[in-house]
Amino acid sequence: MRSLRNISINIRCAAFLAILVCLFSMPAAAQPWAGSGTGEDPYQIWDACDMQAIGADPNYWDAHFKLMADIDLSAYTGTSFNIIGNLSVPFTGVFDGDNHTIFNFAYDSNDIDEVGLFGSLSSLSGCVRDVEVSEPCVSVMNGFYVAALVGYMEGGSINRCRISNGFISGRYEVGALVGWVYDGSVTESCVQKCRITGDDEVGGLTGGISWGNVSRCFASGAVNGEWLVGGLAGNLVRSSAVISDSYSGASVSGGNTVGGLLGINNGGSVSSCYAFGSVNGDDGIGAFMGDLNFGSVLNCFWDVNVNPDVNGIGNTTDPNVIGESTANMQTESTFTDAGWDFVGEVINGPNDIWDICEGTNYPKFVWQIPAADFVCPDGVEMRDFAVLGAQWRLEELSADVAPDGGDGIVNFLDWVVFADGWQSTKDIYALADFAHKWLKAGANYLIGDIAPAGEGDGIVNVLDFAALAENWLAGL
Repeated sequence: MRSLRNISINIRCAAFLAILVCLFSMPAAAQPWAGSGTGEDPYQIWDACDMQAIGADPNYWDAHFKLMADIDLSAYTGTSFNIIGNLSVPFTGVFDGDNHTIFNFAYDSNDIDEVGLFGSLSSLSGCVRDVEVSEPCVSVMNGFYVAALVGYMEGGSINRCRISNGFISGRYEVGALVGWVYDGSVTESCVQKCRITGDDEVGGLTGGISWGNVSRCFASGAVNGEWLVGGLAGNLVRSSAVISDSYSGASVSGGNTVGGLLGINNGGSVSSCYAFGSVNGDDGIGAFMGDLNFGSVLNCFWDVNVNPDVNGIGNTTDPNVIGESTANMQTESTFTDAGWDFVGEVINGPNDIWDICEGTNYPKFVWQIPAADFVCPDGVEMRDFAVLGAQWRLEELSADVAPDGGDGIVNFLDWVVFADGWQSTKDIYALADFAHKWLKAGANYLIGDIAPAGEGDGIVNVLDFAALAENWLAGL
C-alpha cells in the first residue's frame, strides 16, 4: 500500500502556488466559473480559487452556486479570504454545497464585523445548504456577528449544514454556525466538537435569534462567554423567535446568565428541546436556561445527573422544564409522554423527528442516523455489517437502503451506503478510508486504490476489496 507521505509533500509550496494561481489565472472582469448562475445551471465551484472569486465581486452575490468537490482553503490566512456578502450588500443567492466539505477556513482580525464564509445572508431567496465546514479557525478580537458559516442572517435559510472540529472566537454575537439570526430559518444543521468563545451573546450554534427560528438542530463541544451564554444559543429576543425540536450536549461556562441550551429567553418560545452538557458560571446559571425573562417553554428536559447542583432555569422554575435522570433521558417514553414525535408512534405526529437507542444514548434526529445504521447501539459498525452480510442479495430486508431507499435487493449499491457510513475508530482505518472512496473515480490519488498489483488503476472497486481482505489485520 502506498505511503500517505506521498500525498503530503511540501504543503507550504502547494499553498503558495494556489494563491499564485488565483491571482494570475483569471482574466480581469471575466466570469471565473463554468455555468450560468441560474437555478438550472448554477456556477460550478471546483477549487479554492473558485470559492475565493465569489467574494471578490458583489455583482454575483444574487446568483446560484454549486460546490462540485471538497475544497481546502488553507492557502488563505489572516484576512486574505474574500468574505461573501456584508450588511450593505448581503448574499441573496443560493449556495448548494451538494454534501461536500470546505476545509480549513481561517480568518484572523482584531476589528471587523460580519465574519464567516458568508458575512451576511439576506432576502427570502437567500440560501446556504448541504455543506460542511470542517476545522475552521475564526478569531476576531473585537468583532460583532462572528461565525464559521454566516456572520449575520437577515432572512433566507440555512439547511442541512454542519460545522465540525473548529475554533470560533469573537466579542459579541458569536456562534459556530451563525453569529446572529435576525430573521430567517435554520433547519437540520449542527455544530460538532467546536470551541466557541466570546464576551456577550455567545452560543454553540448561534449567538442569538431575533425574529428567526431554529429547528431540528444540535450543538456539541465547548462554549464560553461572559454574559448571555448558551449551549445552542445565547439570546432569544422577541416573541417571533423560536427554538424547537433541538438539543445541546455542549459544556457551557461563563459569567452571568448561562444555560445548557439557552442563555436567556427574552420573549421567544422554546419547545421539545433538551440539554445534557455540564454548566458552570458565576450568576444566573441553569442546566437548561440561564434566565427566563419573558416568553414560553414547553416540554423541555435536562439531565439532573450531569448537573446535580444546578436548577433547570437560573432565575425561576417552570413545570415545562423537567429534570430527569440520565437513565430516563435515554428512555423513549420520557419524551413521547410529553408529546415528542418519534419513529414508530403516530399519536404525536407523522413527521418522525426523533429516534433513540434506548439505554445507550439520548434522543437523536432521524436525519442524523446513517441509512446503514441498521441496529442499536448508534453508529455503523460490525453489528450493522453482520446484518448487511446476512441479508446479502436477499429481498425486502432492512439492509436494502440503495438506491433511494431500496430496490428490493441487498447488493453492492447497499454496500456503498454502508461503507460511506462506517464510523469505527479502532483497527479498521483502512476500511474507513477504502469505504469512503468506494467506486469514486477521478481523483489523482485514492487511499483505497491498491489493486491491481499494489499500484492501483484509478478506481476503488472489487479488485481493491480483494486486496484489502487478503491483507486484513496483517499490518500491510
